[in-house]
Amino acid sequence: MMMVGQFCKQIAAKTGVPYTSIITVIGVVVGICSIKFQMGIIGKAIIAYSDFDPHLLLLIFLPALIFESAFNSDWHIFKVELG
Repeated sequence: MMMVGQFCKQIAAKTGVPYTSIITVIGVVVGICSIKFQMGIIGKAIIAYSDFDPHLLLLIFLPALIFESAFNSDWHIFKVELG
């Protein structure tokens, strides 16, 4: 997964598409593939994780996504936007 993440980071840097959007698309594709094809233990894990409460996932991942966006924002642009 770390290799997939680094690969997506490189794609995001070259294309200008946000990193989180690429990761979301890959997650949706893997989720669909796990339903249609037998993926062994990975498919079983994906099915098990799909039963999580969506509010729990939001509570866990949203702060990290907000931090990542804030950390990568440009301070000078932020300062100009505030006035």
